[in-house]
Amino acid sequence: MLSIRFALFGFALLLVAACGVSADSGADAANNDIAALDVEASVDAAETTDIQAEEDTSAPPSADTASPEEKPEIAPEPSDEVAFIYDQDVLRSFELVLTAENMAKLDSDPAAEEYVPGTLIYDGVEYPNVGVRYKGSAGAWIGCVEGSTPNNLWNFTGKRTCPKLSLKVSFNKYDPDGRFFGVKKLLFHAMNNDPSLMRERLGYGLFRKMGVAAPRVVHAKVTINDERVGLYANVEYIDGRFTRSRFEDGKGNLYKEVWPTWNEITGQLTEERLLAGLRTNEDEDPSVQKVLDFSGSMLGNSQTRAETLASWMRLPYVARFIAVDRTIAADDGPFHYYCNPQGCSNHNFYMYEEAEDDLLWLIPWDLDNAFVVLDETFKTPADYFLKVVYPWNDLTVPCQAHPGSADWTPWQMPAVCDPLFRTYAEHYGDEYQAAVDELLAGPFSPEVVEEQLATWSAQIEDTVAEVSALDPEQLTEGAWDSGLTDLKARILALRALASQ
Repeated sequence: MLSIRFALFGFALLLVAACGVSADSGADAANNDIAALDVEASVDAAETTDIQAEEDTSAPPSADTASPEEKPEIAPEPSDEVAFIYDQDVLRSFELVLTAENMAKLDSDPAAEEYVPGTLIYDGVEYPNVGVRYKGSAGAWIGCVEGSTPNNLWNFTGKRTCPKLSLKVSFNKYDPDGRFFGVKKLLFHAMNNDPSLMRERLGYGLFRKMGVAAPRVVHAKVTINDERVGLYANVEYIDGRFTRSRFEDGKGNLYKEVWPTWNEITGQLTEERLLAGLRTNEDEDPSVQKVLDFSGSMLGNSQTRAETLASWMRLPYVARFIAVDRTIAADDGPFHYYCNPQGCSNHNFYMYEEAEDDLLWLIPWDLDNAFVVLDETFKTPADYFLKVVYPWNDLTVPCQAHPGSADWTPWQMPAVCDPLFRTYAEHYGDEYQAAVDELLAGPFSPEVVEEQLATWSAQIEDTVAEVSALDPEQLTEGAWDSGLTDLKARILALRALASQ
């Protein structure tokens, strides 16, 4: 079943752009519309934002002049109440108990993402009346629900057909004060698109080791009604508790998938877009003016943008965020601007705005499609679809939508056309390269990564064998071994690219 699901997922990428291009329109027709739209938009963008202005010879603000008082440090590995759950040396087990009626309701329409009540059991302790539902975006449902067939992949109706799907367990769904060691929700990612079972755990770990605020991740064994057993990635939920555990000033606004800068191709950042993406303080009459002020200042010339960026962001943090993201080719994230006839946009990130100070922080999200390589060795449909064509810091590329890596993939806007990325490329290339070198010599060195993967593999190998023996439709030991081999080869290729 999983091999069929991987094939269906790849086939879906061949048909249509999941991020913005209508499933009812052909990719060629949509891309033609993008080309027509974008010639005008690129001119407007250049005139409005000065995004390709002549090089400014003024000295940019230094990336290391801000004091810790002005730019507080973060805690990538906080010692909070729930920290033990993410102990990297332990494979923990969780059990979900649902009535037959509620289990049938979940399985009858997973993509509806509707909660049902249930009980979570951990370490012999019952947590009753929790909310349980399936979770995911389009990629989670392709080939995994009854309606999604080779002839109608994008029909996400009908019963569950995959042996496991990602789960969200909410302790405050039915009890506002419900918590599990201080957290409101647990996320169990099915890793259906990652036969190595390692991409999220490794990717987020690299961000954290480089000092970036990123979710903690461990593997977990989850049993449902003492029948269905699966190996999942227990990925930390990003919410107000997350920001309070990471940042000195953690009570500010948290936004999901709303980028703080814009040009005419992406469309103006508005109060409505920010409020729609707000994930904290929603009921407290929140103001989003800080981000609007930042985005407005980032429409100026190169020097003005450099000064704004240095004032609003901790520049070494940005360097490390970019270094990890680009080195591991997390090409389904903020550096991939998918385009459709209405414009271009990125996704899979959070942004945090401090309450007291004018400071913004980037937080990575959704790394199950990271480690993208496209060459003679690696050329899966996912590689073609996800590949970011232009380097993020290529200042020579015209700022307009360009074709993707194949004639069937969505067009994309180069990330360097975004004012934030362009400003960093113009002024802080040395800081970025230093962060890449630190990453390659440290947490992404061959010795460290190989030891890490070996340790985690030993930790989960018995569960992989157990799950496969109980349910032949789940990932087999052989498929997992092949997935690990593929990931290790990708890591070698990405290290070589980053070392050039």
